[in-house]
Amino acid sequence: MTGHRPTPTAQAVLQILEAVYRIEQTPEAWLTSLAETLLPSLGHGLGLHYYFIDVTPEQATPLGAPFAVGLRPEWQAQWRENWWDVFMAPVDAPTMRWLHRFTVCSYAREIWDAGAAAHASYAEYLAELAASGYGRTHHRYLRDGQAPGGQKMFYPDSFNMSVLDATGRGCVFIVNLPEPSTGPVPEAEAAFWGQIAGHISAAHRLLRGRARDVGTTPFETAEAILDPSGHFHHAGGAARGAAARASLREATRSLERARGQSRTEPLSPPETLSAWQAMTSGRWTLVDQFDSDGRRFILARPNAPDVRSDPVLTTREQQVASHAALGHSNKVIAYELGLTSSTVATHLSSAARKLGARNRIELIRAFLEHERQRGTPPSGEP
Repeated sequence: MTGHRPTPTAQAVLQILEAVYRIEQTPEAWLTSLAETLLPSLGHGLGLHYYFIDVTPEQATPLGAPFAVGLRPEWQAQWRENWWDVFMAPVDAPTMRWLHRFTVCSYAREIWDAGAAAHASYAEYLAELAASGYGRTHHRYLRDGQAPGGQKMFYPDSFNMSVLDATGRGCVFIVNLPEPSTGPVPEAEAAFWGQIAGHISAAHRLLRGRARDVGTTPFETAEAILDPSGHFHHAGGAARGAAARASLREATRSLERARGQSRTEPLSPPETLSAWQAMTSGRWTLVDQFDSDGRRFILARPNAPDVRSDPVLTTREQQVASHAALGHSNKVIAYELGLTSSTVATHLSSAARKLGARNRIELIRAFLEHERQRGTPPSGEP
């Protein structure tokens, strides 16, 4: 299939995850460093575009400044005027929020079709682009009396990874493709990059939290401190319980197994991702920290997605429903939150029952309407 990317090696996965959690730098430096590490696996030889995004309704302009790495010389010279300024910047904020909430991994063609079906104004926008010569895949949106213009668009499609959490904040990575896609992103590929996105989302929350934690050290904000063997040096708050300690100990040892795999017994890329979880028990993200003597510790830092107290839904029901509203599958939600898929399904069923929804689509609509009514603006439209 056009645009198919081979699964990265286990070593490449480890390099990506190490880059994800290098959060002791500015947000822009973190995002660029991550894009450079993703490039060999995700860039597909055409380069990589990336930007921050905030799809909360109070943001009149959801898109952050765009950046690019590894582009072909001819594309480097014209990507702003040929793609960003024409396709991205002119789209109105509500539609842009909807498009970025479509799902985690997709081809642009999928998003265009869905957006045109949901928004008549977006269908008209695509038709105008086709008539002016931009977008080889947009001819089917031409209206009666419109003729396709000259061929101005350099690339006709893209592979997109939209990394958002329950707050509606995150980042996006885009690879332009030389030919239009002919179907959706393969399920296994979407699941793999969806798990990578779960790590990026967790790291981005930690990065944003640094402003809140100013004046404290990472050791002070951690609820548990372990050495790489899984031995506890500190446990406070929710980490004091026996079950929590057992979960954190196993997660630490699993992470270290992923890092220390030998050439004789290597893990597969999916096994490597499985061993290095994005979250533990729906509460903690594990990150490295060195002390003044150069000793490495594993810190369990509270990092659950923020939700506001709700008299109807539990915190966990809000979290899973928020991620479902972002187009995340149960498997991806489970990985993002450090839960089992069956636990995610149970919480979604419970939320649906409380909100009077009969299926997933109704649940998403009911959840977003519920958020509106309680004064919590949802980060997009259903």
